[in-house]
Order: sequence, then C-alpha cells, then structure tokens
Amino acid sequence: MFPRVEVRHLQAVLVLAEELNFTRAADRLHITQSGFSKQINEVEALHKFQLFIRTNKKNVELTEVGRIFVEEARLAIWHIDRAVHAAREGSDSILTIGHSPDATTPGFRPFSQSVCPCTLNSAFSSLASSQASWSIA
Repeated sequence: MFPRVEVRHLQAVLVLAEELNFTRAADRLHITQSGFSKQINEVEALHKFQLFIRTNKKNVELTEVGRIFVEEARLAIWHIDRAVHAAREGSDSILTIGHSPDATTPGFRPFSQSVCPCTLNSAFSSLASSQASWSIA
C-alpha cells in the first residue's frame, strides 16, 4: 500500500528545508504560519518520524531522516512535474513556433506543402502574440 502523502505536504517540507524558518516558509507558500505548521505536523505524525528539530519557536534544522525525505521529496515533485508535462505534450498534436514580422507579408508561404504537409490553425494576422500554432496533417 502506498503511503498517504499529498503534494502540498511535499512542497511544505521542501520549502521549510530550504528556509529553515517557519515564517519565511509560510510566506513563500502564501499561507498562514499556523496552517503551514499544521501541514508539517501532519506529515510527521502521519508517518511517525521527525523531519525537523525545532531550535526555537520559528527556526528549525533538518534531522538525518529529514535530509533523506527531502532528497526523495524533490525527486517525487520532479517526477510529478515531468508526468504532467508529458501528458500535456501528448494530449494534442499542435506545435507552437515563433514567427517573423515578415510572415505577414502578402504571398509569404510558411512552408511548401511538398516539404511539410502542415496546416495553419490560426492566421498570422489574427495573432496577438508572436507565435503561431501549426498542426501536423
């Protein structure tokens, strides 16, 4: 069975490990210090290990178990980001490329159909940004 770990808990532990201060860590995550402290306590209580030694009311040090957990939590967050990115990349076949102001010149053809069987999803003239979307035909 997988341990019950929430991404927000991993992020809270990582930020506290970087800041070593509850106030700064809570500020970085834009949550109250009491809510942040509750998240850290939930992780430690749920898994029955101590990640941090409280040196005073606001500052902390990582325990050895905490160092190991932080290393693995970083990898877990990296894998989650990678999975989301891969899913987004695989969800559609639209390739976004930059364009040149010359691309709006009358008669300009982005690619020859014999070279690249592409179709333009949105006209260059209707773009608000400097990018166009192409899909592979």
